[in-house]
Amino acid sequence: MKSLKNLFFLSVLMVAVAACNKLKTPSGYAYTLHKAGTGAKANVGDAAFYDVILAKDDSVLFSTIKEGERAKSLCEDPKKNPDPFFKLTMEALQILKVGDSATFVMSLDTFKTKPAGLEGGKIAKLTIVLRDVKGKAQMEARQKELQALGEAIKASAPFYVARQKAVLDSATTLAKAFGAGKLPANVQTLPSGLQFAVLREGTGAVPKKGEIVLAHYYGCLKDGKKFDESYSKGDPFNFPVGSGRVIPAWDEGFMQLKEG
Repeated sequence: MKSLKNLFFLSVLMVAVAACNKLKTPSGYAYTLHKAGTGAKANVGDAAFYDVILAKDDSVLFSTIKEGERAKSLCEDPKKNPDPFFKLTMEALQILKVGDSATFVMSLDTFKTKPAGLEGGKIAKLTIVLRDVKGKAQMEARQKELQALGEAIKASAPFYVARQKAVLDSATTLAKAFGAGKLPANVQTLPSGLQFAVLREGTGAVPKKGEIVLAHYYGCLKDGKKFDESYSKGDPFNFPVGSGRVIPAWDEGFMQLKEG
């Protein structure tokens, strides 16, 4: 009898936990909270940065995680637009805290005309992981940072153009040596297998994950044949290092180098 009571209590507890995780947005869209974060919530006017997975029934149609680039949205009043996806997305972003992950469910019957890719489905599932929230002041500071970045790009152009031929010659020589299995002694090998050689050591800081890197590049094959470069485009390439926006070797490799 005691065992039956314990089993009944456990069953009630499991149902209670499940009920706590089955929630609804202000407009009545059901959602399940998978993981509770501890960060800030987004308000109207804030910028939200998040990963999203869109599925029709049980088939995944799109994933920012797979694509390697997070979504970004300016949080607006959900009532501003009657579109169901807009309403659900805005409500979701303003319900979640940074670090939360949840799946929101929408009946596709709410659409007069189903969006492309959702035809024939019964429900749409929107899984969102809220990664970051930035307020208006932070966004303005970011805009100033980008303006300064643009000025730095223009100012650095003559220096990099002057070094173009030296970089081309060094890259070609190193590529041919790699192809012949005769790497120079200064080549370093990381645990991942990535190999790199510092041809001219800089004196600046080593970039940290998430910081924006400016770099000219020259890419060639093992025989020294060029396949891509940035010099002729006029501006160095820029990206947030370690954020999955470029090939893994660049994310790892640039965080080994000093500015210059």
